[in-house]
Amino acid sequence: MRYRVFRDLLEDKQPPFEFLKELNGPVHAHVPPGNLGCARLETCFPDEKNLLETAYDDFRDYLAASGIRQGPAYRFICQQRDSACFEAYTVSFHPDRCVISAADTEGIRRALVFVEDEMLRRGGSLPTSGFIEKKPWLRSRIARCVFSPLNKHLPDSEELADDIEYYSDNYLNRLAHDGVNGIWISTAFRFMLPSKIIPEYGINWEKSIAKLNKTIAQCARYGIGVYLLANEPASTYMNDALHLHPEVMGSYQGKPNGLVCMSRPQGAAYAEEAGRTLFTLVPDLRGLIVISAGESLSSCASSPKLECDLCAEKGLTLGTAFAACEEALWRGISSVKPDADFISWSYDHRSWDPEDIREACRHRGDNIIHMQNFEDYGINQQLGKPRLALDYWLSYVGPGEVFKESVIINRERGHETFAKLQVACSHETAAIPYVPVPGILFEKFKVMHESGVTGAQYSWYFGSYPSLMTKAAGELAFRDDFSDKQAFLRELAALYWQEDAGKVAAAWDMFSESYQNVPSSVAFEWYGPLNDAPVWKLFLKPVDLPLAKAWKAEDHNGDRFGECILHTFTPDEVCTLLERLYCGWQEGLGKLSFDRMSLEQQAQSRIAQALGLMFESAYHAMLFYTLRNELGLQRGDAMSHWQNMRQIVLREIELSRELADLCSAEGSIGYHSEALAYKIFPEKLLWRARELEKSLESDFAEVKQRIAAGQIPLTFYYGEEEDSHRYIISGSDINEAPWERFTYEDGEPDRTSAVRFACDGGDYVMQIRLPQEATLKLQGEYTFFVPSAPVLLIKETSTDSAGGFKVEVMSPLSYGLFGSAAHDETCRYRCSSQDGILTVRLSKKDFGLKDKEPFRLMLRREGDRPSYWVKPDRVFQRLIFGTYSPDALGFILS
Repeated sequence: MRYRVFRDLLEDKQPPFEFLKELNGPVHAHVPPGNLGCARLETCFPDEKNLLETAYDDFRDYLAASGIRQGPAYRFICQQRDSACFEAYTVSFHPDRCVISAADTEGIRRALVFVEDEMLRRGGSLPTSGFIEKKPWLRSRIARCVFSPLNKHLPDSEELADDIEYYSDNYLNRLAHDGVNGIWISTAFRFMLPSKIIPEYGINWEKSIAKLNKTIAQCARYGIGVYLLANEPASTYMNDALHLHPEVMGSYQGKPNGLVCMSRPQGAAYAEEAGRTLFTLVPDLRGLIVISAGESLSSCASSPKLECDLCAEKGLTLGTAFAACEEALWRGISSVKPDADFISWSYDHRSWDPEDIREACRHRGDNIIHMQNFEDYGINQQLGKPRLALDYWLSYVGPGEVFKESVIINRERGHETFAKLQVACSHETAAIPYVPVPGILFEKFKVMHESGVTGAQYSWYFGSYPSLMTKAAGELAFRDDFSDKQAFLRELAALYWQEDAGKVAAAWDMFSESYQNVPSSVAFEWYGPLNDAPVWKLFLKPVDLPLAKAWKAEDHNGDRFGECILHTFTPDEVCTLLERLYCGWQEGLGKLSFDRMSLEQQAQSRIAQALGLMFESAYHAMLFYTLRNELGLQRGDAMSHWQNMRQIVLREIELSRELADLCSAEGSIGYHSEALAYKIFPEKLLWRARELEKSLESDFAEVKQRIAAGQIPLTFYYGEEEDSHRYIISGSDINEAPWERFTYEDGEPDRTSAVRFACDGGDYVMQIRLPQEATLKLQGEYTFFVPSAPVLLIKETSTDSAGGFKVEVMSPLSYGLFGSAAHDETCRYRCSSQDGILTVRLSKKDFGLKDKEPFRLMLRREGDRPSYWVKPDRVFQRLIFGTYSPDALGFILS
């Protein structure tokens, strides 16, 4: 039987969250000694609500930690003066005093932090003259608690449903020092808001509202507002209550479409009611962020196609229906709190036609803020070719095409644009608190500043860990001059490294350059090796199991390495990029080597070292499996491949142990804020090292013997393993080839569907017998373990398509096919039809197939009762891949 372990064997061995001690500990644990002797803070700024009490206490704590006694020798004077905008401030330095001026409490708060930072940069001293004026161009800077629960669409799964206090004074103080002035909390209205229109809603509303109001009051003491983030008005996804109210939903082809419809009076009324009720019950809420496009869907216009007969009858388009939902929510919000921030986050606009995006922007109502993914649908040039960067990224500067399209219209209309970012880390490397690449942030913020962006959400569930990266974002939000990146890096480095700031800035610059070699492919960031390669087992003998989800810590990684590559790169290209990433990072690490380091500097050094090991391991993993394909297909010198793979394993054993030591010393390494668990931790790393040692003793020894005996090194590649299914082509005449029937999922033979194969010179020929008007899903592995984009072969009764079949690529963008590439992919499948038989010709040249080398195909007849050429014994549901199983792949041998 095949190796079937897919759940993480160490899932129940998670270590405690030691990093919480630091996050919730004092902010000023390590500061340089001050040279003022004694000083006095004069708090004459008017502050009726005592909002500055925490800022004053923090400043006094800083002075005490630096050894500066309280006394009259030097004066810090806080005074009220007119300023350019909210949070703006001035600071003037004199021999005997420092005068801090602002029009509002938050300007004073930011100025006090600035003065602390000046003392840090200068090793404890302050200038005796000079004038500083600062104002934010990025007015809203919204982060998230990195250890609070996710909204899993269940009533007891979210942050507002429990009794835990997630926002300690010290944690909020850290955020304030990084310039954060907003936090977002995920929720669902059906759990926390009562409704007269959908009375089943509001399961826990009293408890949720009470906790939310308490959290708002706590955060306000640090100048931080609270935003709710929700996918609203919610669809029927994991929402049974909405099924009871068809009068709220749209209708498509005579049936409710499961989406809240603005063309229904009750649908629009519910959206308005929700906005009104929320801000009535929570009057001090700073704002609401709704995911208005994508995720679990909401209104009729939340998917890329408007499938609602009612909206169509009303003359709405996708763009105008989208704007109508925004407007209904805003009517309710503005009736109670017209100065609230209502932010429409169009997460899935990458799936929309560009003209629909433009139309939605043109019809958006005033006072509604549009938030767009900054990098999404970005075209990133890597190795001389354009690569498609979907979703959000730290390694890719951006901006993406959807952001560019949106910001043009928004500026023309005078509407605010917010950017959805990943400040500290993103999907590609999220099992780490932050990636020290402030140079990349500088470039992103430069574009945002030029584009008139006025706010930013710093993260998804991961990406806003308090760190040098969130500090960098806070500094950039107040920076007007983006002409000198090196100066910025030195200023930032001086906060932590003082006398070594120049060398550290150079290291960060190298890190930023090397990190941009992360392969830009959504599959690579969702399933790639950068999060947890140091705990991959590295299977010499194929087990044909999927890669684990990057955002979870429950799956055991398989060996289907190409699931993170797809069409965007070849395996060799990925190896080239990862080698550049690893080598460039090592160069930067060379500049971070100092004989003496403070505790904070040691922590930063360990994070950078851990990333170096993770990048090295990711490169090794991709190289290992690329070499395994060469060995399995008997290309080149088998013993040389075996030796190279063995050397990788030997180094990975060492690497796992090195990383285990770093994890033991730095408790934040390996933690993933969406998984709410460790992807990497010492026990798992040491387990992996032992597993690799076992592999050397067993699998490697066995394969070496097979090579020495002149046998096939890896029999899997030729379909000789147990449970494998193979079709051996016997000739060139397809009419003489034997048919093989399909099988239904319950094991019953499908007598209406069958397939056969032949090899005709430079083409493989496949014939499929299907019932009338059937649809066939075909997915190949023309490079082993690298899934091609699945195509649908749709049989039609009347069509002008060639041969009576239409070929469509499924999820082309996810597979890296954009522009004309999806059409080009369909053209590779040369179809014809005669007497109810579909013939598909696959050119060896077009598919990169070599004579006598095997490849694999999955064939599935779609419909209410699907059937397979090779019936899998289990099926996965996975992002990008949909309904999917490697067990359904059959081997084709000639």
